[in-house]
Amino acid sequence: MKTKFRLKCGTMVIIEEIQISQTYGEVIGGNNIDSNIYLYDKLSAPKSWGERKTVFNKKDFDLNQEWQFYTVNVWLTGEAINDSKGIFDMSEVVVLFTVDSILDKTIKELILENLVDFDYKSKAENFII
Repeated sequence: MKTKFRLKCGTMVIIEEIQISQTYGEVIGGNNIDSNIYLYDKLSAPKSWGERKTVFNKKDFDLNQEWQFYTVNVWLTGEAINDSKGIFDMSEVVVLFTVDSILDKTIKELILENLVDFDYKSKAENFII
């Protein structure tokens, strides 16, 4: 069963998929700025999710400082937004954020804590099934 929750903006969303990885897992060496530039250029939804709009909080991915230990990708869907003509079936967006630990909270708590203030309506894109 997929997890549903209401964002502070009032939008009900469904968590379609989650991917958590070590932020610097594929980086062998180098200084933070070089590593960050390399990783920043690769920020996107996981390839297995297909082409999806991806957004992230730039403060989590500041090139000039070390990023938190884990990168979290969350694929959200919800009702179509601003669709007065009823053309679209749903909306979606992939959100990336970083966290220091994944051991002290459940996955649901981790996501709710980091996305509660997310403005879904201004970031998501409508689609037709």
